[in-house]
Amino acid sequence: VDMYRRITFMSLVPFFGKGVVRAGIGTCLALLSIVLYREACPYQNGSRNVLAVAAQYQILVVFLGAIVIELSKLTDDFDFDSNNVGLGICLFCANLLVVGMAGYM
Repeated sequence: VDMYRRITFMSLVPFFGKGVVRAGIGTCLALLSIVLYREACPYQNGSRNVLAVAAQYQILVVFLGAIVIELSKLTDDFDFDSNNVGLGICLFCANLLVVGMAGYM
């Protein structure tokens, strides 16, 4: 399961257009990956399965951040310069949470 997910994210997503389209497809694939990891439980150890699902949520948050960045390029209504600190803190916390969980487990 993990090998196919990695191949999809690393080698297929770059061919899915540019900008918002690529971020949207990545978000859909991240949602599919969350469901797949939650339902399949591919690892024998239960804590590894929890960590894998948390990592999938991390990927989802990063793709949602990419959508926000790409949409801010397209519209003049959203002032990204004033909101980039909040988005950066959100993405940093999402990454730090998964790293902390990995260290704890």
